[in-house]
Amino acid sequence: MAGDEADALIAEQIDFYRADSAGYDRFLTSMLDPTNEAGADYRRILDWLGAFFSEAAPLGRVLEIGAGNGIVAERVAPFAHQLDLLDSSPESLAQAADRLSRFAKRVRCIERDVFTLDTPADRYDLVYFTAFLHHVPLARFDGFWNLLERLVAEGGWVLFDFPPEPTDPHPEELPASPSQEYRIYRARDGVSIRDLGGRRWRVTHVCWEPSDLATRLFALGWELQIEREDHWHVASARRRP
Repeated sequence: MAGDEADALIAEQIDFYRADSAGYDRFLTSMLDPTNEAGADYRRILDWLGAFFSEAAPLGRVLEIGAGNGIVAERVAPFAHQLDLLDSSPESLAQAADRLSRFAKRVRCIERDVFTLDTPADRYDLVYFTAFLHHVPLARFDGFWNLLERLVAEGGWVLFDFPPEPTDPHPEELPASPSQEYRIYRARDGVSIRDLGGRRWRVTHVCWEPSDLATRLFALGWELQIEREDHWHVASARRRP
């Protein structure tokens, strides 16, 4: 995928997540309900993350990339001296600000597309992102990790999750007309199709096997460690000495 095509795809997926921000917030909020059996795995990983951040505390200055509606940030904020939430969707950041209002003095929302963040103004002890790595086009992968190198302070680290295999909640063939209801279709060549409200978008969907990801990051100067193996792996990465 050429650079211009990757830029167009990034713009399209930003537009999708802005359009779906309210529905996605309702969906994730419903997954937090203890009576929602479908959300059991989601709640389990949130509990694991909360315990992980607690054990790693104090976290110092922290940045979340693709912060969305702030559900994960709620598990981080109690242990961070400063927490910056970066997202390209003002709608999602408004949800995050509301959700984290009790931490308002140490939480800052930054509306920005991370792929245009060439010269970071700040450096962080921890940079983390969830459900985001698979949205990084292969043509932007090296540049993204080079940006992380500039974002992470000396001795700092990165935490993230990633799906090792494609997930196909709606694997049927793509219909000719977009669905009114939300649909995600089988990922092909690193791109999945999303329907919502009679519109259709392309969204980056790149899956990584741990060994392939470790090899790619090693070549860029990073050491990868798998912290949790599941249908979504959790990994940490630090710069090699």
